[in-house]
Amino acid sequence: MLKILYWNIKKKSDKLLKELETLSNKHDIIILAEVSEPESKLKKNGTNLDSIINSISSKTGFQYADNNKNAWLHLWSRDKVNIELVEIYDKIRKPKDIADKECGDSEYFAYYLNKFERMQFYKVNFSNVEFLLVPIHFPSRIYASVDKQKDISVHFRKFIERIEIKYNLKSIIVGDFNMNPFEKGMIHHESFHALPTQHLDSEIEFYEDPYRTFYNPTWEKYGDYNVINGVVKQKPSGSYFLKQSNDLNYYWYLFDQVILRKELIKYFSFEDFQILTSVNSENDLLNNDFSPNDKKYSDHLPISFTLKIQ
Repeated sequence: MLKILYWNIKKKSDKLLKELETLSNKHDIIILAEVSEPESKLKKNGTNLDSIINSISSKTGFQYADNNKNAWLHLWSRDKVNIELVEIYDKIRKPKDIADKECGDSEYFAYYLNKFERMQFYKVNFSNVEFLLVPIHFPSRIYASVDKQKDISVHFRKFIERIEIKYNLKSIIVGDFNMNPFEKGMIHHESFHALPTQHLDSEIEFYEDPYRTFYNPTWEKYGDYNVINGVVKQKPSGSYFLKQSNDLNYYWYLFDQVILRKELIKYFSFEDFQILTSVNSENDLLNNDFSPNDKKYSDHLPISFTLKIQ
């Protein structure tokens, strides 16, 4: 079994070392987004990113993946996991490489796609099963409309497919997509094309052109209750909660998702896929209304999934 955790920790890693240590006992790979404040602010507080990364490595006993330490995403893994960073979708890419005429608005893409390291590609070999593990932190709804997020996701999808072809591997993408599973950037055939059923083909044709599909099991996490052994238990209705005065407000959002190619579904453990609400004690990640306790922890809840690889 290979257990993987993703958590957008709202720049609080130095305050959550105990929680990360506890989570490391039950996982083989830990992926964190928004690990810390900017280096300049850390320096004023008498610390630095190296120190924070080393503290997490020391607490968890995991090895830190060789990466740009000012990255938007960071990964740690157990020694038993054979994992190698092979590609990055980041600020190194030039505007001319990402300006796509069919999407338009190249200045927008040049700014937002160059601003942060948004995707990393790790080649994982575990018990002779190889795949690409792709942590993601997609541009926020704060800066991009639903339609603009769909346009950006077209670039991401094209890059993912190029890397899959380059290494002849299928991918599992996990992270903060900043979109709900039903929105255009997730569903549209030109974007991630991540669908809520595993029984569709790995490619679907639109006007005679084939478009690869992802399977998205995260849809199952909607709803505010579970029935366990005949007992109804309340749970969060998503991984992120936002109360605002907009005329369209979902309140609960499923921004944190995992999507995977059809060829990898056979390894996915549905019973072990969770939005975590507890670390040290029952529902300690939640407020009384079951929203994320963002004052003490993060405004995002962590997600955990298992691949049934022996």
